[in-house]
Amino acid sequence: MNDRVTWAMRAGGYGLVLPVPAVVRKIGTRRVQIEVAQRINGQWVRVPKKVLPDRLSPRTGHVPELDDSLPAQTGTPPRSTVP
Repeated sequence: MNDRVTWAMRAGGYGLVLPVPAVVRKIGTRRVQIEVAQRINGQWVRVPKKVLPDRLSPRTGHVPELDDSLPAQTGTPPRSTVP
């Protein structure tokens, strides 16, 4: 979970494929639930989508609207600030 991926979204039905940055939230038997950033009324919001896993590829680029609220991907859980 929290894997950074690029979703190859098919737009318009004319063979156009758009790369959309996303974050994996759940992995199901047939589909993967991801979150994408969408600008609504001037504000960035996270929108869930269910997509086929073959439409996803790893992403290394940083996207602030998605990645800034994720825990650091170091393999260790974030430290608690409560003493």
